[in-house]
Amino acid sequence: MSDEDSYLGAYHQYPSSGVIPHANDHGGLLWIELQAQRLISQAVNANGEPETAPEVDVFRFIAPDSIMEQIGHTWDSYESLYSRASQTLAAAQKLKSEGGVVVNGVRQAVKALGEPGNIKQTLSNMAGAAGQTSVAQTRVDTPLSYQNSLRRKYDFEFHLVDEGNTYNDVVFPVKKLEKFSCPEWKGGVSIDLPYVFKVRSYPSYDGETLINIGYSALTTVTATYNGPYRNGFPTHATLALAFEELQPLYRQSFGEIGTVTTGTTSMPEPSAEDILMNLKNQALAVERSAQSIINTKKHTLDYYKAILEMR
Repeated sequence: MSDEDSYLGAYHQYPSSGVIPHANDHGGLLWIELQAQRLISQAVNANGEPETAPEVDVFRFIAPDSIMEQIGHTWDSYESLYSRASQTLAAAQKLKSEGGVVVNGVRQAVKALGEPGNIKQTLSNMAGAAGQTSVAQTRVDTPLSYQNSLRRKYDFEFHLVDEGNTYNDVVFPVKKLEKFSCPEWKGGVSIDLPYVFKVRSYPSYDGETLINIGYSALTTVTATYNGPYRNGFPTHATLALAFEELQPLYRQSFGEIGTVTTGTTSMPEPSAEDILMNLKNQALAVERSAQSIINTKKHTLDYYKAILEMR
């Protein structure tokens, strides 16, 4: 195993005969290896390495014909104190622009109620007065700001076939992985955490592999059993597994030739100069925010003062 502190608990290969993983003459086959370890605890820091039990159970499957790799990022409009203050001011200006027309419309409606005449005409006048308000259009533009990168998800579909022992060849890997994906009840409200998985592909090229993902959660296990059935078990099954990595996504997550690697690189520690500059920038931001709040409150007071003067 790649981890010096880990040792092999059990090894499972599907199919178990006819092909040899890691062999130089692999006939163009690609293997997916799942290294399962029981999760003991996780650090509060999302980038920290989880603590796992040393024993490793290994599953090797022939890779499916298609493997989709998708990277997702979240960008959203930047919401700052300035943008919120601008939105508050825009709303105040909208109320101010509509306020005069609304007050005038109410006055005309009240006046129409006191005048003699046809009731239908009076209601028409009131409706006309109430509908004189124009729609004030406002918009506060903000730049698109990076928010987060989604953790990568991988879906694999493996085919299991009967090679002579129906249960061991088809049903056992399904049940074992289903069990590993679940927590274990210890009594009361205490549980043991599920297993986590390292996902690798073989063979390698100059030490690099197509897929090399450190600690991932097995989020979905879906088995489709197919006949004919022998000795009470299916002779063929399709096993669909969905993994989601535990580590956040950074540029350091990728290898030199674009292969997928996670859970092996720690973030660099900031220098003293970086810390001082960051504190200075935070102080300036607080100062600007305080001034923005003062200006916003001043605009709000001016608006309410104008409303009272109209009355």
